[in-house]
Amino acid sequence: MTPDEAEEHMYAWGVVVAYNRWVYHGEEFDQENNGHGNTNIEEEGITVDAMQEILDDVRAEQFTNDWSGSSATGHGPDMPNDLQGKGNKFARLMRDAEKELYPGCEKFSVLSFIMMLLHIKLISKWSNNSFDMLLKLLSDAFPPGATIPRTYKEAKKVIRVLGLTYKKIHVCKNDCILFWKDYEFEDTCPSCQTPRYKEVQKGKSKRVPHKVLRYFPVKQKLRRFFGSRKIAEDMTWHKDKRVEEEGVM
Repeated sequence: MTPDEAEEHMYAWGVVVAYNRWVYHGEEFDQENNGHGNTNIEEEGITVDAMQEILDDVRAEQFTNDWSGSSATGHGPDMPNDLQGKGNKFARLMRDAEKELYPGCEKFSVLSFIMMLLHIKLISKWSNNSFDMLLKLLSDAFPPGATIPRTYKEAKKVIRVLGLTYKKIHVCKNDCILFWKDYEFEDTCPSCQTPRYKEVQKGKSKRVPHKVLRYFPVKQKLRRFFGSRKIAEDMTWHKDKRVEEEGVM
């Protein structure tokens, strides 16, 4: 088949649905997925009202957690070591939500700007290194007094109160088992004998696992879902709004 015949065949019949793109050999992704779309960051972003809603939801969840924690342990409202620590973090978050990004800035607070940057990082699939470089450039370019984190880790610390906590569980390199419960302290997989950790590089003492599973505890996840007014409404749709039909679940 000549190149011209192949081209005509492509136009007439198209490409096999199961065809895999050879992106490592110079073939490009679809134009619609190559990052040149007309994504409107303002529409995709976080409005002032949405930001206030998020903070209200977190405040309500914080109160619920603290109250239930105090009740469960039999302590009254004066139980503060751990709770005060959480309260201080939330207080810092509120200060960042009210603080101008730089003196005279009316459009962004410190918190809204960081959340917008992290949102763009997510939808644009930026690497952590490229994000660090952007933050350094912004820190150097903005006027004195601007409160901008220097690294991705610093940015994550600012909004950590908003996030769900998770448990890290090491996984066998070949996905045989989780190093959890009975296998929590094992250094090799009992099934395939593969080491749990990568080889330690010269000069480094920290052991790095081959694979890590991030487990979000169901109880905390549900508490967060029902702590958000919008998500809670969606979660209860089947009970509150669904029209029941006989024989249909």
